[in-house]
Amino acid sequence: MADFFIDESGNLGNDGDHFVFSLFYTENKKRFKNIIKRAKTKWFSGVVSEIKGHSLALDKRQFLFSRFNKQKDYFVSYIVIKKEFLDPELLRDKNLAYNYLLSFLVKKIVSKFRDEETLNFYLDQHDIANSK
Repeated sequence: MADFFIDESGNLGNDGDHFVFSLFYTENKKRFKNIIKRAKTKWFSGVVSEIKGHSLALDKRQFLFSRFNKQKDYFVSYIVIKKEFLDPELLRDKNLAYNYLLSFLVKKIVSKFRDEETLNFYLDQHDIANSK
């Protein structure tokens, strides 16, 4: 069994030039969850469901990356979409566009992990309906 965590950045509306999917895989989920849990406890008061990288100070981002890099049991994959090259017709249905673009990343992973019996993909909650 292999678990993959996927998050997106940007939107499929008129704001911004790019849309990005990133994927994270590790053989040791518990260690990475503990790193994030400790960072949330140390840096934030109250309940924080997700750490947004773009809102972290550089030293905190560097801290997280250095903690991740202590072990080599993970990898990161991503795709960057330059929205000006997308067919405007595709963007009329943002959910369809989201799923279509995500399929490129998922196909790559399925091909690489074809010997695994089970592949689990955990997608971050997204709100395509409100994309500008």
